[in-house]
Amino acid sequence: MERITPRYVFEARIRILVQRASQNLAMEGWARDISETGISAFVAQGLIVGELVTLEIPLASSRWHSIPAMVARCIGTQYGFQFTALTPASGRTSDSQFEITQS
Repeated sequence: MERITPRYVFEARIRILVQRASQNLAMEGWARDISETGISAFVAQGLIVGELVTLEIPLASSRWHSIPAMVARCIGTQYGFQFTALTPASGRTSDSQFEITQS
């Protein structure tokens, strides 16, 4: 499968925040890779494809960033999240907003 944007190895613990009915739920996950348009992570708790979430991701300088996303796919405990906060002009996340550091 050809990707729209390249993926980069990115291994970090992330938090997934989701609102269901009147409950605010927080889950932990383990990110495996990231791109301009999304992130892949293993999550033990169940998420629903199409569900809107907020991802809290540690990026650049050990700061956590909250990024709105949608659950785009699920294969077992591996989830694909598509970032939904896109710039209108480019249809992509703002490159200047985040710096991906590789370890």
